[in-house]
Amino acid sequence: MDGAVVKGHFPDAISPHQPFMNMRAISHEVVPGATARVAFEGDVFEMEDQRNWTDASYKTYCTPLAQPFPVQVNRGDRISQRVVVSVAGELSRTEKMRTADVVALSVVEGAPVQIPGIGLGMASQALTALEVARLRALHLAHVRVDVHLSRGYWRDVLSQAVTQANALDVKIEAALFVSDAAQAELKALGEALPEMRPRVARWLVFHKDEKATTAGWVQLAKSVLKGYDTGIPIGGGTNAYFTELNRFRPPVEDMETVCYSINPQVHAFDNASLVETLVAQGWTVASARRFAGAMPIALTPITLRPRFNPNATGADPENAPDALPASVDVRQASLFGAAWTVGSLKYVCQAGVQSATYFETTGWRGVLDTEAGSPAPFPGVSGGAFPLYHVLLDFGGMAGGVVVPTRSSDALRADGLVVKKGRFVRFLLANMTAEVQMVRVSYPGLAGTVRTEVMDETNVEAAMREPEAFRIKKAPELGIGSVKVSGGAFVLELRPYAVACAKAVVEV
Repeated sequence: MDGAVVKGHFPDAISPHQPFMNMRAISHEVVPGATARVAFEGDVFEMEDQRNWTDASYKTYCTPLAQPFPVQVNRGDRISQRVVVSVAGELSRTEKMRTADVVALSVVEGAPVQIPGIGLGMASQALTALEVARLRALHLAHVRVDVHLSRGYWRDVLSQAVTQANALDVKIEAALFVSDAAQAELKALGEALPEMRPRVARWLVFHKDEKATTAGWVQLAKSVLKGYDTGIPIGGGTNAYFTELNRFRPPVEDMETVCYSINPQVHAFDNASLVETLVAQGWTVASARRFAGAMPIALTPITLRPRFNPNATGADPENAPDALPASVDVRQASLFGAAWTVGSLKYVCQAGVQSATYFETTGWRGVLDTEAGSPAPFPGVSGGAFPLYHVLLDFGGMAGGVVVPTRSSDALRADGLVVKKGRFVRFLLANMTAEVQMVRVSYPGLAGTVRTEVMDETNVEAAMREPEAFRIKKAPELGIGSVKVSGGAFVLELRPYAVACAKAVVEV
């Protein structure tokens, strides 16, 4: 704020704290030949790296976070801020033109990445036989259960998780929440384990009042839990956003895995903004590697809405009788939710995580609706499946394979990922917009025809109400067809927010 002009650059790794502070103005080249200048008046402004919350952006704001929070404003106080945006130069003709009509998805340089273990969060309801059958078809690696050891009913929660995990033939990702009485709490857990006999994929240790795991709790957990099974990794990180992990670096030298959660709606809530967050999920993994090295990274859980507010300064407001809980999004049951899941799987897998836990098993935060149906005004279908269930089903069918790195020429319009297992290749494609998109997919060695299975506005209701019948019937009206390959590529038309699975056999 002293009038000095400082030349800087946007950080490569995600900045845990403000990369620019005490700002009077900032200018930068937005496209070749055009520079934008943003001038600020009326308060002290600073910038935050929004990639910490998977926004693909930086935010400049006032008042500085170093000031007391929340800021006290008294009756009669007058507050004035002013932001002036100006652009110098001229956009070239190519920058003014709309992007090409066809979105191209193509393989890029880089080694294929092993498909990570995919899991779901455990819902509170017991699973029916039909739900178990549907969930087993996803080829899950685990279910996550949150075990609050300071609460008297934690044994019931863990016992239910053991029952559900055994029914699904998967392991448990156990998130353990301790209090200051952690030694006694972990001792009680250790004494209960020989009788419960849970098959555990990983122990994740958190303190209920800390934003990120500190060394003492991990060391204490190791002293108890390694006695049950030395082969189960013990780690931690944060039950909240990547920013907490980035700002409060975990004691990686004491850990065997590091974790954090992801959701796309900390700052913006429209469809287009949610699509912008997808590529940033991979950026968080790359930044975590800066301090976690080669340590396994678990993203857990990945949800559409925040599960809670880690920065709340008071009690959560009461929910209106006719409103959904803050953790529930109607898009959980939508084609958009399915398209967003395709994008998330792509960038999470290409980043090379060890595991990713999505959503929940059943209910309005899950992949299946319950037999009783979700309460109004949630637009579910009782006893049915949400569109994103079909995405996970197509992806899970390639468990044990690899994800081939790809790039979309316009990922905000359409995107997709390629999974390969032996000679079998699946292309999971998604239209990220409310307009029809043409997608051209190229792949080495692709020839002949490609079988296509499309879920869109014409058949999504059938996919939700009768998921088994939808996938068994091979009728064109249910999105089943084939397209010819020309020059190692095929073109597919996708209706608004449509998702597609294209299947092929290649020799390379």
